[in-house]
Amino acid sequence: MIFDRRRVARAATALALAATATVATASTASAHPLTCFVNKTAPYYDSAGGTIIAWIGAGQGMDLESSSGIWRGGRFWGGDGRKIWMQAQNLNGPGGGPC
Repeated sequence: MIFDRRRVARAATALALAATATVATASTASAHPLTCFVNKTAPYYDSAGGTIIAWIGAGQGMDLESSSGIWRGGRFWGGDGRKIWMQAQNLNGPGGGPC
């Protein structure tokens, strides 16, 4: 079998980049669960400790992006895409643990 050195070099570079991205994702994932679920009807806010936007029912999924003390920031599944904030006591992580 004949190997083109340029193709082999490109493949090796792609594998190295993929491995680096996987390590970066894994280290980020360990800081926070990536998914949280609303555990009861609760308000959500425009910022940590800010103004209530509206209320959301139990079971709604949220992609977690940040946290600050008791506050968790992220975006609701199927929402309008804006970042919202909720108190951690109103959220569960996967399996029912803390978020």
